[in-house]
Amino acid sequence: MAKLKQLGYSMTLHPPFTEFIINTYGILKQRADSYSAQEQGYNSSDFLRRVVINAAPCKLLKDLLLLFSCLSFMARQDGKPLFLW
Repeated sequence: MAKLKQLGYSMTLHPPFTEFIINTYGILKQRADSYSAQEQGYNSSDFLRRVVINAAPCKLLKDLLLLFSCLSFMARQDGKPLFLW
């Protein structure tokens, strides 16, 4: 949590913000086809960052990018992809 805090994560702001995002936009409901371009995109930080930048409402963008940075950091620390299927 100390490293996430250094990245800008706030224990008071970001947990309810994350819940709001999930309740508003939902979750991935199906797995991408193995070895497809879509699956490769889901595991590319650069691709996903571009998707967030292009799709997110401007007023949510700053905090969405911060959450994305935190998730990317945790995935790197764990040596795992962003999405585990």
